[in-house]
Amino acid sequence: MRNPHRSRLGGVCAGLSDYTGLSQTLLRMLFLISLFFGGFGLWVYMILWIATPAQNNIPITDASLTLRWQLFQVGRKIAKLHRSQKPHLADQAQLAYDAIRRLAPKIDLEGGHTSDPDTARLALIEFPSLLDQIHRAGHLMSDASHDEHIHSLSLAFEATCNKLIDTSREALEPIGWRDPEAKLQEADVFSNRLHQLTSQLSIETSGATLARLQQLETHLNYLLQVPVDVLNDLGPIGAHEIHRIAFDFLPETLEAYLKIQGPLARSEPIREQKTAEEIFDEQLELLDATLVSYSKALHDRDAKSLLIQGHFLREKFATPSEDNFVTESRDPQP
Repeated sequence: MRNPHRSRLGGVCAGLSDYTGLSQTLLRMLFLISLFFGGFGLWVYMILWIATPAQNNIPITDASLTLRWQLFQVGRKIAKLHRSQKPHLADQAQLAYDAIRRLAPKIDLEGGHTSDPDTARLALIEFPSLLDQIHRAGHLMSDASHDEHIHSLSLAFEATCNKLIDTSREALEPIGWRDPEAKLQEADVFSNRLHQLTSQLSIETSGATLARLQQLETHLNYLLQVPVDVLNDLGPIGAHEIHRIAFDFLPETLEAYLKIQGPLARSEPIREQKTAEEIFDEQLELLDATLVSYSKALHDRDAKSLLIQGHFLREKFATPSEDNFVTESRDPQP
């Protein structure tokens, strides 16, 4: 799907970047270079622009003009974030913004009719304030681990986004969506195992990588709590495949990286002239982006997006493969 949030023209390169994990800057350069070779790339771009659907915006329902104007202003801040910050941070903000739009009827302060004043304050006051602080911080947000204030801002922003997303899901999920016993226990087992592994990461691991792992924990915990019959009925990927991603792929990838983290992981190319650290970060970013898209499609009952994202999740992360980061880096050469 085209990504209009990070688009420079039609969102084709941004969408391809989301789907393949390649840099959108690289894809844009390839399209530009192709213009000097018969203009083939221009025709490909135009065809993809016409044929590929754009990611849908969440409609705002039952909202006053005042709230619509407030959300419009927040949307402008999000658009600026997509242009100035790393994709993972902007995508997290976009998810929170989508959650706010879903919650519009519950946070409308016009006339004091809101049914959730705490969430309204979080969504309409605290969240925009954090966006302004991030804009002022600029490029410092790319590595929050080297500045205590920026690190605190990053943690506050992540906590706010997660709170808004969780509130939206809890408010809009059908009755009986969750199984409070067995599913929560499974999610706790996954979280405990992930925390054991991440605690072994060296102090040299970037703040962006640690934040990405926290996001993956949140997204996988959400999917692990969805009832088996819901996953099996709505999408092409089953509960057992989500289980494999959480309990096999992600831990195996972390264990493989832990064996070679340090100077060797950052300096020694192991595949396609990429270091283990670069491959590790790319795997996490791609998995996170795909889980976000799949969770959103599941929540919205978007059959087309479920089909696309589900097949990609199964092929890339839920099916054992001999050609991936884990198998190639399990026994690194010095």
